[in-house]
Amino acid sequence: MKSICKYLFILLVLSLITSNLAADERYPLEPPDTSSPRATLKSFVTFMRDAKPILKKLRLSGVSTKIKQELSDTRNRLLRCFDLSQTPERFIDNVGPESVVLLIEILDRIELPPYPAIPDALEAKKVPRWKIPHTEITIARVEKGSRQGEYLVAPETVARLKKFYTKVKDLPYRPDAVIGKLGPAGGLYQYYFSLPGGLLPFRWVERLPTWTKSVYLDHTVWQWIAMMLTLATGAVIIILIYFLIRLWTKGSDDASTLKSLSRLLLPLIATIIVVIVDYIIEDYIRITGKLYDVTEIALWILLLIFVMWCTFALGNVMAKLIVALPKVDPRGIYGSLIKTSCTFISFTIVVIILVHGLSELGVSLIPIFTGLGVGGFAVALAARPTVENLIGGLMILTDRPYRVGQRIKVKDYDGIVQQIGLRSTRVRLLSGPQVTIPNEEMARVDIENIGRREYLKRGTSIAIPYDTPPDKVE
Repeated sequence: MKSICKYLFILLVLSLITSNLAADERYPLEPPDTSSPRATLKSFVTFMRDAKPILKKLRLSGVSTKIKQELSDTRNRLLRCFDLSQTPERFIDNVGPESVVLLIEILDRIELPPYPAIPDALEAKKVPRWKIPHTEITIARVEKGSRQGEYLVAPETVARLKKFYTKVKDLPYRPDAVIGKLGPAGGLYQYYFSLPGGLLPFRWVERLPTWTKSVYLDHTVWQWIAMMLTLATGAVIIILIYFLIRLWTKGSDDASTLKSLSRLLLPLIATIIVVIVDYIIEDYIRITGKLYDVTEIALWILLLIFVMWCTFALGNVMAKLIVALPKVDPRGIYGSLIKTSCTFISFTIVVIILVHGLSELGVSLIPIFTGLGVGGFAVALAARPTVENLIGGLMILTDRPYRVGQRIKVKDYDGIVQQIGLRSTRVRLLSGPQVTIPNEEMARVDIENIGRREYLKRGTSIAIPYDTPPDKVE
């Protein structure tokens, strides 16, 4: 009878496992259960077990497209157990996976309470925050946002996982550890930061000399060397491109289209190189932790600078190409308006790029906008004459009282109009000098346009003696 009951019990357990597996196969996109601290911790441990056979295949056969996809799917499920709302957008792809690895390593070393001792969905209503006993690892309820009501690993815990791991890394793995030690190199964290990214075979790293696998500041020597070589190579290429462009444009006029294209080419190539360098460091060399943060911030700022430079250069090239059209007078007000419009559009795009770039790094823009609001008033007062000249230029554009090449008399000046800008008008006096008159004055004074006269009026005096006969006078 006991053997029959034991047999039935085994069948029941197997049926439950099979049903769970079938449910997983039926719903591959179903997110983890995070309805309570118990459900979240249980989901995380379950996904840890799912990752173990994948990690074994990774170590035995190296990185392949299939294994990489399996790891990515498992990692994304594990990430669903974390609250990364306070992590800057630019660092989520690095902080998230590293937090998963660190928490796995910690949970494999510390004692976990039995599941019945952890608050479930009913008890969680009264417990918004729960800590794993004898630790500061907190699972808290999300109070706002798209995941409101879920219980996730709290942001303050995510920020301190590296410190927690440092305290427990010398402890032995529990006998029932889910992942445990993966090989002679150590646990999952050692493999995580020393594993090459992309599709580079792990055996390549294993065949390197022993000294290259020594760890300094959480990274192996080969990673330090590879990162330095990548950064140096990128810098050398940018410098070479700079000198080649200078050699190419040597002797050309600064205002020429060729010079403008060269000024666009350098930041464009530099932008591409920075993107490639960042991709290699992040996805192939796999720099992580604080070193990744410092490197990523530096490369991101450098990328923003080159992109903004490229935007200004592109606006300059577009202005030159439009002004070069036959119907556009480069010295006229339309030419100036085109140049100013392109500059304004470029500046607007640069501001958008800068705001987006700073937000990616987690920089708060509220103090910046507040400062701009206070300082903008002072700038507006200081720029009042410039604004008046711009308005005067638009009035001249509308009324068109004169154009380039016409002779005008304005105030005490008499000369030929050489250039009409949005801020001022340049007149070459008949006596030789060039005078620049603000458009604000040109818009409010009387202008005599001699170039538009319909006829030439001349006056002369004819002297007639008093004794001249009337017939001869007539």
